[in-house]
Amino acid sequence: MNKLKLTLIALFFARIIVAQNLSPTVVNSSGGVIQNSNHSLEWSLGELAVSTLTSPVNLLTQGFLQPTTTIVGTEAAFDESRFSAFPNPVSDWLNLQTDIAEIETVQIHDVLGKVVLQSTFQPSIDVHQLNSGVYIVSLFNGQNLFLHSFKISKI
Repeated sequence: MNKLKLTLIALFFARIIVAQNLSPTVVNSSGGVIQNSNHSLEWSLGELAVSTLTSPVNLLTQGFLQPTTTIVGTEAAFDESRFSAFPNPVSDWLNLQTDIAEIETVQIHDVLGKVVLQSTFQPSIDVHQLNSGVYIVSLFNGQNLFLHSFKISKI
């Protein structure tokens, strides 16, 4: 009988004892948004989903990008045949040739997404100060809307 009472008391207290509850920690080393009039691309690196709240018209996810994607159109916003970048790999000067007048800003991102160089559009961009590695070059119009991106290797 004492063993039964002792077991019941132990079970009762076992239900009261609560272990420590830790939420996932968000670690985000990089991320960003690129958009144009037809599309929007959001990305992040290293994030964990913490919680999601939904309603009939809204979706909110903490610590993670929204999983809903809406494609507005599939029309090409940038004619790659009217644009060229050389040399690739590049050592000092990246040459950009185009007749697309909308390009106003050039951003160069490292592999973590950090902007390491930004300038107005010019036929030649000095990249000698960049470390050797792979970079993403993004082109934007006057409203800071994304037009096109491409990868370069710096030697």
